[in-house]
Amino acid sequence: PSISCGIIASPSCNIIYDHSGEFAITGANQQINIWNIRQTKQVCQLSALIPNYPYSPQSTGEVLVLAISPDKKTIACGFSTGDIQVYNYITKELLTTLRGHRSGISCLAFDDYDQYGQRMASGGFDNDIIIWDMIAYVGICRLREHKDTVTCIKYLPSPLSNLLISVSKDSLLKVWDINTSASIQTIIGHRAEIWSIAIANSHIDKNNEEIDISNYIRLYTGSSDLYIRAYKVLSSYLYNVQNNLPNGVDSKVIEFIGEIKRVDTHTDRCHALYINNQQNLLAVQSNGKTIEFYRIRSFADIQKKIKRRIKRQKEKLTNQSTNQVTSSIWESTSYLTNEGVDNQQTNPLAMQLSDELEYLYTIREKSKIKSFAFNPVDKAVESSKIELVDKVVKQSVRGLVSLVTNCLAVYDIPIVATIEPTKLSTLELQGHRSDVRGVSISSDGLLIATCSVDGVKVWSSKTLASLRTCSTDEAVSVIFAPGSRYVVVGTKDGIIQICDTISGEISHSEEAHSGAVWGLALTPDSKGFASGSADKVAKFWDFNLTGSSLSFKLSRILELQSEILSIRFTPTTSTKSNNYLAVSLIDHTVKIFFADTLKFYLSIYGHSLPVMSVDISTDNTLLISGSVDKTVKIWGLDFGDCHRSLLGHQDTVTCVRFQPSTHYFFSSSKDKTIRYWDADSFQQILLLAGHVSTIWSIEVSPDANYLVSVGQDKQIKLWDRTEDLVFIEEEKDRELESQIDKSITQQNQQIFSVDSSNYQSNQLTGSLSIDPTTLSTIKTSDSLKGSELIIDTIDLIDIEIENITSWQQINKVDSKTDGKVVKSYISNPRLLGLTPYNYLIRSLKLIAPVEVEQAMLSLPFHYVTKLITYLLHVVRQGLEIELCTRILFILIRSHLTQLSHSYLPNYLSTAQSNNLTNYLSTYLTNYPLVINNIDSYRQLIGTNIAGLTYIQNKYKANQEIYDFGQVDSKIDNKVDSKIESKVDSKIDKQPVSMLDSFDTPTKVFNKNPINKSGSILDSYDYQPSANRSNKLVSIVESSTTKTSTNPPNILDSYEYQPSSNKVNKTPNILDSYDNVPSNKTLNKPVKIVDSSTANTSTNPPNILDSFDYIPTTIKPNKSVSMI
Repeated sequence: PSISCGIIASPSCNIIYDHSGEFAITGANQQINIWNIRQTKQVCQLSALIPNYPYSPQSTGEVLVLAISPDKKTIACGFSTGDIQVYNYITKELLTTLRGHRSGISCLAFDDYDQYGQRMASGGFDNDIIIWDMIAYVGICRLREHKDTVTCIKYLPSPLSNLLISVSKDSLLKVWDINTSASIQTIIGHRAEIWSIAIANSHIDKNNEEIDISNYIRLYTGSSDLYIRAYKVLSSYLYNVQNNLPNGVDSKVIEFIGEIKRVDTHTDRCHALYINNQQNLLAVQSNGKTIEFYRIRSFADIQKKIKRRIKRQKEKLTNQSTNQVTSSIWESTSYLTNEGVDNQQTNPLAMQLSDELEYLYTIREKSKIKSFAFNPVDKAVESSKIELVDKVVKQSVRGLVSLVTNCLAVYDIPIVATIEPTKLSTLELQGHRSDVRGVSISSDGLLIATCSVDGVKVWSSKTLASLRTCSTDEAVSVIFAPGSRYVVVGTKDGIIQICDTISGEISHSEEAHSGAVWGLALTPDSKGFASGSADKVAKFWDFNLTGSSLSFKLSRILELQSEILSIRFTPTTSTKSNNYLAVSLIDHTVKIFFADTLKFYLSIYGHSLPVMSVDISTDNTLLISGSVDKTVKIWGLDFGDCHRSLLGHQDTVTCVRFQPSTHYFFSSSKDKTIRYWDADSFQQILLLAGHVSTIWSIEVSPDANYLVSVGQDKQIKLWDRTEDLVFIEEEKDRELESQIDKSITQQNQQIFSVDSSNYQSNQLTGSLSIDPTTLSTIKTSDSLKGSELIIDTIDLIDIEIENITSWQQINKVDSKTDGKVVKSYISNPRLLGLTPYNYLIRSLKLIAPVEVEQAMLSLPFHYVTKLITYLLHVVRQGLEIELCTRILFILIRSHLTQLSHSYLPNYLSTAQSNNLTNYLSTYLTNYPLVINNIDSYRQLIGTNIAGLTYIQNKYKANQEIYDFGQVDSKIDNKVDSKIESKVDSKIDKQPVSMLDSFDTPTKVFNKNPINKSGSILDSYDYQPSANRSNKLVSIVESSTTKTSTNPPNILDSYEYQPSSNKVNKTPNILDSYDNVPSNKTLNKPVKIVDSSTANTSTNPPNILDSFDYIPTTIKPNKSVSMI
């Protein structure tokens, strides 16, 4: 489809904010929509071309989970087919598709404490967790211990970022060590399914050094019962991690500290938990229509609450005079230790979870809530957003709510219990609230009308923008009236209404039937329309234009024996005797009448179940019908004979429509597909997939340039006709490939169903030395194609090497020919002018990184030995070290048992090392080039990261200076009028500068503007006014006092320094700059050319001078930007 619309937020997918907090990212069936919340409009839509569309299972998959990366530009989308698509939502580019799960994705989680988003974890309905490398886009490991669907996964904050927390429907909470790919702790305290987990890591005062740092990390879980449980990280485990001490095998990571009962006990189970950016607000979303909010108290507030409880308890005991309480109890601080639930039970003065979580309020919606998201730009920390309401400081955050009715709502959520949250805005006009039951296209093809329970919407066929919404009763059918200004709507209550698309109001309404109006059709002369209803009556109406409004009046009535499901007229008036009226009935038959006299003409029967839809060709020779029996039948209108019964759909056929002026037609079904047929040859031409639920109606434009489909998924899809040629045989071949994909999926299910301890006896795994169920990827058709590519490449290389060897033996160098070869060698054209080894590298690069592992495992062992030997030669030449070593590791690990007993081919073996294992060890021992190349890559990456980090830090410093100027200008706005007038007079005389916000700074230019410190403020000597705040002065002082007589070193901030003998060999990101001299000339004088005068400096050059160019004359009215 070229365009799709109507979906604001899919009910099966969560919603997320982008990092700016201005845009909402939602799932829209197979696409991802990005909305500007303030302007309530769609910014862009992300979608990708699906391989082997539409026969691939991914064609009908929908987005289930969204997650955004900390790098602020990448989002991951988990689909119901098990695929994970990774997008750059800024450039709208699909980065990769990850395939490792055998069923839908249930949860995704990035490592939020890694600003580059290098790792991502995914959990699926197949009970597995996969850790992905988001740099190389490959799987790291697969974690398999849960017995049911993994519902939520989270990374622990630093320094525990190598630990992963997962919860599942099996009521287990597990802690995983990613480094060892093993579960190190399992908590079984929950008595029901666990649905969500939230981690807070800064809810208490970090400035208090006496507080155990383990108290900073809280884990909250929500399950099917009415309790919220909390856990903390053990201080002993955290201490060992911070001090690089080993933890025992049975050492615990987290500990249960308490539980509280949810306030709203009449709601459904907990669906999800959310914590805002400031870590002081917890949202508990139920599976119904409510969201509860709890404030996470700070440590100081917790202390105050406990002391007040102690005071009340002491007063109570004193008044009763029944118990003796020693003073040591009140002076003890054991109530702050948080040593678990046992302490809470034995010591009523210990800290309880109710001391930490304070209930605030509950948001209630009219419809079921699907998802919730806090705005990442927390308004509570901005002083400009703090208001005073009834002498209470109002600190609020923004929250976004997604409803199952296809709409979004923005709330302002205060962090105080005395103020209720308020709904700020809603996003609902861009889609229907429920199933879209009918669609119609205007006579000029410019407008599209769709109807649903909430009314009728009019869309532009060019952009699919919502133009008008008309509120009607529960509409089930719709057609355009002549002129395209009015639409006729049939409702489920039997009412027929006319809506004005300009004003959006109902111009005429009449109770026409006693049952649902399932069908509407314009008469051939366009002077009226007919309506078919469930009351077994077809009525004919004439349009009546009264003034500026359109109405209708009854002209004729046709009574039938069964309920009417569809009604259609002949689409032409060329011959009066050929104008027919076709009516499909619930009694499995189709009745045909003459349109002018309503006399009975034919009764067509042949379907075994009710006929849902009929249509007549333009030349009045053919009639097509779609039925609940999953068939489409083609009938001749001359005698009513059945030409052919077409079997293609897997479920009820809901609608059929002819393409104008042809015998081609479309059929839609509950199997989520649209099929394109040829009524003359009785063949299927195309299969169109894109909906994720039942397709209720389709309509073809009058010029046959596009098709519109609507359905239960609330989506409106527009399919454009292209100029591409379609070959039926190719479509059949592609459909056969889809059957291969299904067989591969079944094979994967069989492999994973075998016990891991018995994997060697499984025939599907062959002779592999590893358990395939531990691999992070699964076999796909793409991996099989990659294996076939490698096999073809190896065969071609074998032939080429043999030809080169025979050529070298035949064409030996003769001393009489002065060393000239008698005959030059001509390589195989299939090598594309490359050497055999370079061609092998090219073929390996054509395989997607995520498919490399399975492609190598699918190779026959004979080709495995050849590939290993070729890769070793490539490594010796220093080509693609990283790729070759990775593939070598996969091959050796997978076939270690057979490799240790295998022998090399004759032309590759030697007398010393005929065994492949000995050959490999000898090769790696005698050629340390591999190690040297890997070291050079490490040095290259380290140096480049250091350079880029320096540039980033300097850019941020310049941005902070700019922001400081803005803050200072805001302060200047608050001075009295006298000072403002003085400042204005100075601004009129002097150019505007970001330093002008200071009170009359004295600006003196340095003699040499190119200084070694590289700071933008070093070229100024100024003294800020004394009436300014210390915070503003400190910023200036921090930048001006950092002076040094030595040039800064780009590697000074890093602990690792490469050795001097390797630096010269390592390529550097800075080598591309002409101003940077080589390492050999660092101790020589270098000329530094000034813009005004050229002089020679004997000081060593600065490696950072190539990045920043500062002109000689610095103009204060211009800001310095990064080059």
